[in-house]
Parts: sequence; structure tokens; C-alpha cells
Amino acid sequence: MLLGTACNRIHAPKPIGYFRLDLPEKEYVELNGNYPFSCLIPQYAQVLIVPDTVSTADWYNLQMDDFKATIYLSYHQMLLPLGQYIEDARKMAYNHMQKASAINYSVVMKPEKKVYGLYIDIEGNDVATPFQFYLTDSVNNFLRGALYFDHVPNNDSVAPIIKFIKDDIDVFVESFQWKE
Repeated sequence: MLLGTACNRIHAPKPIGYFRLDLPEKEYVELNGNYPFSCLIPQYAQVLIVPDTVSTADWYNLQMDDFKATIYLSYHQMLLPLGQYIEDARKMAYNHMQKASAINYSVVMKPEKKVYGLYIDIEGNDVATPFQFYLTDSVNNFLRGALYFDHVPNNDSVAPIIKFIKDDIDVFVESFQWKE
């Protein structure tokens, strides 16, 4: 009798699983090259200079291939009032408002290095860019950065990677300084 009832189990498909993540050890190197700034970047990242003949910005991609993630950086030698660059950065962040559940701001103030800015943490499962920031000396230089992944956003599933890269962005911002 037990054998007869045991075979009547209904089998349902199992949900798709996510792969196991083996995150590398944190190790940072000084950004070397002909950049208008210096900072620390993760050793597993590489910087690509992106040629642009249309805008006045210099473009750099901080690629992290292991995570299919890129921090897109645009540097401007300021030709316009500071407020215009800040407003452009604000608009870029607010483009994600429809999918965001919250947007948190942290002010960057390092007067000894003449580095000021804003760090924007955009929360939400379907948000395309969970972190954006801008840094400036308020007079000559402006750098904007945004983290994107090379896949459709599902931030719940990549939450450990987002936190891992957030720590790298924190080190980037904390170590950042303008070259004279």
C-alpha cells in the first residue's frame, strides 16, 4: 500500500538557479597613465580609453570582465559653468527614477585635495545603474561615473557583486585626486 501512494508525487520544475560566485581578494593598484586624475582601481579591472570625436569629454571605461560590469567615466575640462555639469549628472541619475525604489545621496568633501562631489546610490531590482557619482574641483575639472552591467538588470540576483563593486567605487572615490 505504501508503494502505491509513494509513486503519485507530482513533479514540478525547479526554479532556475544562480551560479556560485568566487569573488577575488581585494587588491588595488594606482591608475597609471596620462589621466588628469589619479586614484586606486581594483587589480582585476582594466581601463580602456574610448575615442570620441563628437563631444568635448574624455571617456574611460573601467571594465571588470569577470563580473560583466563597467564603470563608465566621462571627464570634462570645464568650459561651462559648474552648475550645468552638475545638472547633467542629476538628469542622468533621475533617468532611472521610474525603476528605482530609492535614491540615496552622499556628499564627497575633501577640501585638502580639492575634491568635491556627490555619490548616488540607486536602489531597485530593475535599475540599470546602481551607482553613479561625480567629482569636481569646482573650477577646472569634472568627472562623472556610472556603473552598468552587461546584462538585463536583476539586481537581486547580482546583489553580492553590486556590494563588492560598491566597495571598489568607495576606494576609487576616497583615493581620488586631481593632477596639477
